[in-house]
Amino acid sequence: MRGDRDRYPERVSVEEIAARRVALPFMFIVEMCGGEPYTAQYRYFCCHGKVWDQLLDLAKNWGWEPEGTTLDQMARNFMREQTILEFNGDYHPEDFAKTVSERDGSAMAGALERASKQPLPEPAQKPLSIREGMTGEQYRMANADISGEMLNEFAGFLRKGAFAFFWDD
Repeated sequence: MRGDRDRYPERVSVEEIAARRVALPFMFIVEMCGGEPYTAQYRYFCCHGKVWDQLLDLAKNWGWEPEGTTLDQMARNFMREQTILEFNGDYHPEDFAKTVSERDGSAMAGALERASKQPLPEPAQKPLSIREGMTGEQYRMANADISGEMLNEFAGFLRKGAFAFFWDD
């Protein structure tokens, strides 16, 4: 049927979509939270997905050796066993939460603090990120480029302990 071909000009397999995921432009926000919700220890940070990738690369360039992530316990409770078995501990955000340990976060903070004292990479080209219900502070964080101030703010978040991160699309 010609109409369907015009509407769906290319049939793509799930595997092809997964392979292209990294190459496709995205407007995802990486949300991070740590501490006990509804207490003074709770903390929140977010950034654009492209900035997250830059932060990981920058930290590695300044000596951070990633330990790997673990599945957030709440995510584990809702996942199929096969998905749990396939979990690889990377730092690529997913729909479910992954956890960075306190030690790993602290090491990443140290690397980013060292980087903040040097010339920083060019800002990532990225679309503006906004979502319904977003506060002004969340909007500021989600659209911030890497700067010395941003790195120090994020390092402060990292130094406060383990945290979970995930996509907000």
